[in-house]
Amino acid sequence: MIRVLILEDDPVELKIWQLRIKNLFPKAEVLALPCVDRLDPDIGKIEDVGKNFDIIISDIFLAGETSGIEFVRRQSQETQQKIILSSGVSLESYTELAKELNLNCHFIQKPLNKINVQEMLIKVLQKQDKDFFAESTFEETDKVIDFQKKKIRQSMPVFLITGCSSGVGESLAKLLLMKKAYRLVLTARPKSLALLRERFREDCRVMILPLDLTNESQIQETVLQVLKRWGRIDVLVNNAGLCYRSVVEQMDMDSEESQMKTNYLGPMALIRSVMSVMRENGRGKIINVSSVSGIMGMPTMASYSASKHALEGASESLWYEMKPFGINVTVVRPGFVNNEGHSHVASADKARLAEILNGPYSDFYVFMKPFVSFLMKFSLQNSDAVAIKIMKIIKTQNPPLWVNATFDAYLFSFLKSILPATWFYKLMNQFFLRAAKWGEGYSKADKRRLIS
Repeated sequence: MIRVLILEDDPVELKIWQLRIKNLFPKAEVLALPCVDRLDPDIGKIEDVGKNFDIIISDIFLAGETSGIEFVRRQSQETQQKIILSSGVSLESYTELAKELNLNCHFIQKPLNKINVQEMLIKVLQKQDKDFFAESTFEETDKVIDFQKKKIRQSMPVFLITGCSSGVGESLAKLLLMKKAYRLVLTARPKSLALLRERFREDCRVMILPLDLTNESQIQETVLQVLKRWGRIDVLVNNAGLCYRSVVEQMDMDSEESQMKTNYLGPMALIRSVMSVMRENGRGKIINVSSVSGIMGMPTMASYSASKHALEGASESLWYEMKPFGINVTVVRPGFVNNEGHSHVASADKARLAEILNGPYSDFYVFMKPFVSFLMKFSLQNSDAVAIKIMKIIKTQNPPLWVNATFDAYLFSFLKSILPATWFYKLMNQFFLRAAKWGEGYSKADKRRLIS
């Protein structure tokens, strides 16, 4: 009697191992555990459980804090068990590490098929006698595996999220990770990728990829990588964004283009890349994270407002185009959110100089920068609150097109909808304290006011 312990996070791979082992050893006793770090207390610690088995099969990347290599290191010091580590990535670095640590283990490359599984077990058990194995019924087993793969993967949606290294993207990723039936593609700009990898770890249901939304070829490559591995994308969350602070006169073309590519052109390119897959599946959700600046402009943020207005306008048209195909489109509007976002706001070159030197627009920058920082710092809603709003959209079968994610977003949206335009803009001009005196002394309008 052969006793086999299987440790695997991916439910598809777990089922494949079970079927392959049972196919070769019909009388084998098999215990399949989905994750070593969350064992049932009644089962016991993994080290104690493992001692009772002849073969231990483990994924290299086990969810939680225990990795396959660490597990083998502990086991090999105490027992002489046959241990097999499997991985979907290159095994060269792991085999070298195993030699350095003198680990008693074998490696097998995924995907698992009838040839590499049987060859590996022959090697591990050192059994060359074919009679040792059961009469092969691989053809029948393969049919069962294909059915199980399809069944399991159909119930595990794939999420592609941009801007996950901080803020709302990071909070949303943490919430989704708690749902074990979800597979996540977490992306960030190349320069923020190290930070993203510090906060999240890749495993059987998490991919971490660099994604620069200003690079269309990288957008297409990212989508292709996801489809190659998982064959589907069910939910797209366009969360990444960029904000430049500058008045219109001092905004330079490079900064303008960078902001439009990041906030509008890039997200639209990503949407185009996933639309055909969602349409063929007959379902999907596209969630575009906009801003309260998508419905109203603010001083020194004209280009940012323009990019968000563009995203909202395109989303509204997209809502009509995707509805017949079962794809939902939702725009999420956060207002002032209590996070570190205000510290990541960039300034155009001329705007930086204007903050230092006294000039026509100095009052704009001197007031707006601390004003916005103050509103964000003392906002009652943080990134987690916005992420929870997005989670509700994900779980809603037919979510609305517009979702205001913070109280101020509700307030501004409500006021703009009920007040005459003249009243609304007068009210907003009062909201920006001392706005009537900005630029004083630098315009002939001052003299005209004095004459009148």
